[in-house]
Amino acid sequence: MAVQRYISTGFWDDPWVQTLDKDEKLLYLYFMTNPLTNIAGVYEITHRRVTYDTGFSEQEITKALERFEIDKKAYHFKNIIVLPSWPRHQKWRSKVKIRDGIVSILQELKPEMLEFLEEIGYQFDLTLINSVVISSKMRRSVSGTTQKKIYKKFNNQCAECGADEDLNLHHVIPIKDGGDNSEGNLILLCAVCHQKKHSPDTIYGQEPQSRYQPSYTDTDTDTNTDPNPDRDGDSDTDQGREGYAQVIHRLSTIKKKGAKSKEPEFMDDSIPI
Repeated sequence: MAVQRYISTGFWDDPWVQTLDKDEKLLYLYFMTNPLTNIAGVYEITHRRVTYDTGFSEQEITKALERFEIDKKAYHFKNIIVLPSWPRHQKWRSKVKIRDGIVSILQELKPEMLEFLEEIGYQFDLTLINSVVISSKMRRSVSGTTQKKIYKKFNNQCAECGADEDLNLHHVIPIKDGGDNSEGNLILLCAVCHQKKHSPDTIYGQEPQSRYQPSYTDTDTDTNTDPNPDRDGDSDTDQGREGYAQVIHRLSTIKKKGAKSKEPEFMDDSIPI
């Protein structure tokens, strides 16, 4: 599905636009509306692609970009186009969803690119890159490769009790507290132990100490690791699951030693913006 970009009719009355020749106007409009643009106004595109789409030569494109950079309207840095005032026109300060969308894109950039944005006066609060956690993005971005490594690391067993069925990934440091999906921040827990982590007071009165790492309160819902899609991993929303989980836990712990558990299936997740 094509993404829609809205251009104000006031574009043609803008004093700076009125100083451009016809080719420069077309190219500037192209940089705002081509298929590779995004909500941050920072995207990768080659001269070859611009040439193919617009019919302008590389020399004409380079000349126009030089004019745009002098006027601080658009920059070209290592095949990345930057429209410095783009975020301001998105009204990100009053719209959290737009703000988070911009942050999500900027978090993927290399440090040298972020330094360049600061140098040119990119009209967005770059400190938000480190302070805003895109929870939905983080939760969906535990790749199949990482999941396999975690299952192998814990030998397909719960890090707390050794159970080998009904396993879930658990963030040691919750995403809301700055945790991420790195291997060092993920452990494997059975349904019962995972439930204790999410809601310790409702089961045993207090949270037990992990034999892997110190316990933390985790409020996230891990995805793509639960073989039963009809329920989630957050105990405070799954009323009545304790009895079922206890039975599974009891059965799994009395299995004969050395029995092989079924290897779970994994899928790499895309990270929608």
